[in-house]
Amino acid sequence: MTGDAETRPYPRPGLGLREGELFELAFNGAELGAWEWDVGTGVVTLNSRWAELRGFSRSMSFHPDDLPIIENALRDYLEGNSSQFECECRLSANNENSIWILARGAVSEYDAQGTPARIVGVALEITARKLAEDALRLSEAKFHGIVSASADAIVSVDKDMRITVFNGGAENLYGYTRAEVIGKPADILFPERFRRGTLRAIERVAAGPTGAWRLRRDIFGLRPTGEEFAAEGTISKLVIDSELILTIVLRDVTEQRRIEREQRLLAELAEAVSGDLEFESRLIAISRLLARELADFCIIDVVDEDGTLRCAHVACRDPTEQPVCDALSRRRLAGTDYTLAESPLGAVGDIVIQSITAKTITSWASSESDRAILENAGLTSAIVAPLWAHGRLLGGITLLAVGSPQRYVQTDARIIEAFVQRTALFLDNARLFAAATRAAKLRDDMLGVVAHDLRNPLAAIVTLAAVLRRTGADEEVVTEIEHAAKRMSRLIQDIIDVTRLEAGRFTLEQAKVSVSELLSEALEEQRHLASASSLECLLDTTIAVPDIWADHDRLLQVFENLVGNAIKFTKPGGRITLGVRAREGDVLFWVADTGRGIEPDQLAHVFDRFWQAPGAKRRGAGLGLPIVKGIVETHGGQVWVESTSGQGSTFFFTVPVGPASGKSPV
Repeated sequence: MTGDAETRPYPRPGLGLREGELFELAFNGAELGAWEWDVGTGVVTLNSRWAELRGFSRSMSFHPDDLPIIENALRDYLEGNSSQFECECRLSANNENSIWILARGAVSEYDAQGTPARIVGVALEITARKLAEDALRLSEAKFHGIVSASADAIVSVDKDMRITVFNGGAENLYGYTRAEVIGKPADILFPERFRRGTLRAIERVAAGPTGAWRLRRDIFGLRPTGEEFAAEGTISKLVIDSELILTIVLRDVTEQRRIEREQRLLAELAEAVSGDLEFESRLIAISRLLARELADFCIIDVVDEDGTLRCAHVACRDPTEQPVCDALSRRRLAGTDYTLAESPLGAVGDIVIQSITAKTITSWASSESDRAILENAGLTSAIVAPLWAHGRLLGGITLLAVGSPQRYVQTDARIIEAFVQRTALFLDNARLFAAATRAAKLRDDMLGVVAHDLRNPLAAIVTLAAVLRRTGADEEVVTEIEHAAKRMSRLIQDIIDVTRLEAGRFTLEQAKVSVSELLSEALEEQRHLASASSLECLLDTTIAVPDIWADHDRLLQVFENLVGNAIKFTKPGGRITLGVRAREGDVLFWVADTGRGIEPDQLAHVFDRFWQAPGAKRRGAGLGLPIVKGIVETHGGQVWVESTSGQGSTFFFTVPVGPASGKSPV
């Protein structure tokens, strides 16, 4: 030693030291304590230095809880089962402040009966080790408690990829018992088609640093029954005493993935059929979606109006398999029985999962060449689902898979169940739309023919009325005939206008129109009709309004229909007002009356074709307001009504200042 530090050289043996001092130096250097146990009194005497360093007096005793252990160790020694007395026990003062020691010794004195009276030996303190062992046992107990209680599957494997831990959650998830899998290779837990990729992912973790990672992709597990399931989780790596431990924590997400897939498919289905209500177009869109997402081939059969079943469309995932699609489209169908010939492997509701055998192929094939095509296609599994809507069988969907016979499972059937329910409704709506379109076309064709054919006898009636007037016939009779002919001509024109509006063939003859002149003309034409019903007809306009680009005669027709409608529902002594106001980009017109108004539940129907308001003084054809709506909207404007029951109604409509879309001023 150098510097200011005090140096005290140790005495060396052979320089006059007593033997006891030499032992004291040895014990201090080795951190060993010397002890003597008086078996009769139970007092343990320690060498002073060792006791002092630990804060104890020289006289102590063994902890009473450890006496059975000490007695067993002493018995083994005395019976010759061990060469010395040895045990791990606690020393304490008044049963407090105990320390753990590893005690080794031998009998130094016997009493008169030959019973050991004193035992001497050495002690090594092991308190720190004992505390560490207790902590480890507690940690292990907590670990096993957590693992056992966890609902998640916890599986540990060693460096050889053999299973070392398999908790209750894993037993529930996989269907194996712990005894069946402990020590087995981990690859039994994964489907063969995913096995290599999954084990490689585990090996990559094994080769990396210690820690835990969330699995970026689902792991697919395999049950003893052959059923597969999807799971998500984490994988961790630990190295304890140079031993590698890999632990995978898994949670079954089969149902979650099924719901996600179902929602995605339903969203894609809605998008696929949203753009076209035509029945056959929807069939094609649906079959292509199913072939892309759930099958190698998709067949949609439909029941026609006469009750016969036909193959409507066949789609395939691989475009090169079109010959198989053609053969499937020609397959034999008997009545409305579109199911497969074999017994179902499983079912969810009306949906069945079936295997495809040579017998099935033979029953389908309409020719030897088709049978050869279908046999070579490698079809193995199918899902068959009927299409029901409102209690009516619309047809069925058959999904065909190529490859493993277990390609389709119960999960697929549940997804298809939700899909076909929505599909059936879409197809039923398309069928109803097609029927409504055909009916509307037939009606419009009939109306057109009727309107055209009525013009000839009407022209004859008008001509004969003119002849009667010239020959001096009764003026009142002739006037009534002419009035009836005019009403009939207007009704025919209304029918023609409605037909053109529905067919999209309604045209306008637009030009610059003075709003003030238009209103004056409309007021003048309708004033005499209002007066005949004892009604006052007024004009509400005080400021200049810009000219508009419009069809003059069609707007007069709008006013004629609106005023005529107001006359029907206004009692004598009432008032009808025509108004106008300029707005930004358009002009707002209105026709207001002081009639009985429109009930709230009737407001939504006033512009419906052929709708008749109850209580009208004169019944019409119910075409006037729909024609008003068609004329205004063809101009690019809007029309609406505001009404309070018992206080009258006001019909508003707008006309843009500029020409309607696609029109240009000349």
